[in-house]
Amino acid sequence: MLFRSDFDAYRLYLQGRYHLSLRTAENLEQSIRYLESSLQVDSKRSRTHTALAAVYAFMPYYSAARSSAETRLLARQHAELALLADENNAEAHSIIGMLSMTQSRDWNAAANVEEDHAGAAERGGWSSPRQTNDHSDGVSTGPTV
Repeated sequence: MLFRSDFDAYRLYLQGRYHLSLRTAENLEQSIRYLESSLQVDSKRSRTHTALAAVYAFMPYYSAARSSAETRLLARQHAELALLADENNAEAHSIIGMLSMTQSRDWNAAANVEEDHAGAAERGGWSSPRQTNDHSDGVSTGPTV
């Protein structure tokens, strides 16, 4: 049974995702407000934590209002919370891999996350062009490993 709070949390989540997709400093801040409001209604939504992780991961590229160290720490925390709620959350695995590459330059950790991500993607029922070697979009990613 769905309750009113489920709809409110989902509506706020969708608004947060919309502002995330616009990729401007102002919209990223707005996205944070919507997503944090969604978590106040329902704090265990994996997708909402994942969206917040993405916002904080992208923030240093679009705004200097917050320190890069602060936003990357928040990104990692939200990605880990997303994985606690749903260990098959492929996007959260991807964000942790991106942070491992860009933040600590830990290429081995990033490669391990890529392997986890591939497994999560398979369990989640979708695959990326790299996994299927399908380049129908006309973009070649080079040889797969």
